[in-house]
Amino acid sequence: MKNITLICLLLLFVTIPFLSIAQCNSPFGVNLNSQAQIDNFVANNPGCTQIVGSLSISGNDITNLNGLSGITSIGGLLSIQNNPLLTNLTGLSGL
Repeated sequence: MKNITLICLLLLFVTIPFLSIAQCNSPFGVNLNSQAQIDNFVANNPGCTQIVGSLSISGNDITNLNGLSGITSIGGLLSIQNNPLLTNLTGLSGL
């Protein structure tokens, strides 16, 4: 009985840190190519605060990054290019 209790406690302490930080795991990173993808990021990735890989933002209709305001870290590269209507990076202020 002591062994089962010890194993349960060990699993609990090992699992809790991973549950408290929601990560967007993708070996290819996250590519956002339209304002609609940015606006729907939270709905498509509920609770995501950390992108483990890279984040690429590129699209002719992208006007703001507000849909990414919950992102606190990006583990890989951040690429923002070819966005002629994007005038500020306010949505990434949580990084």
